[in-house]
Amino acid sequence: MSCLAAVLSVALIATPGDDCRNGWTDADTTRAWVDRTLIGVDWLQTRWIVEPEGQKAGFVEGGPLLSGNGRNPSKARIDTHFAVVAMILPVMMWATPPKYRAPFQYVVIGVHAGVVGRNIYMGVKLDLD
Repeated sequence: MSCLAAVLSVALIATPGDDCRNGWTDADTTRAWVDRTLIGVDWLQTRWIVEPEGQKAGFVEGGPLLSGNGRNPSKARIDTHFAVVAMILPVMMWATPPKYRAPFQYVVIGVHAGVVGRNIYMGVKLDLD
């Protein structure tokens, strides 16, 4: 199974079901999927950064969780990081009280959109291999 298929499988499994909705709405689901899409794009951008093409272009992973030692992480570390994020964030969204869920989701979406947008602006591509 490819890394992309594995991460997408984990992301699909982590969606709250009808029997444990905790006030979960269709709008919550939409926001969660928007964020998952951004996480997926960030994951592919991060994988490209550590590719020879990304290295040659002078890119270095700047996320503190992935590059705390100042070097680019391995693809295995990148894949693990994004798989964990894809599992944890939906649980955090579900566990957030309904009153605060939408604001929390909008903040998370804003952070991820900012990262992806900055990467696009700088010329980071996607690793589609």
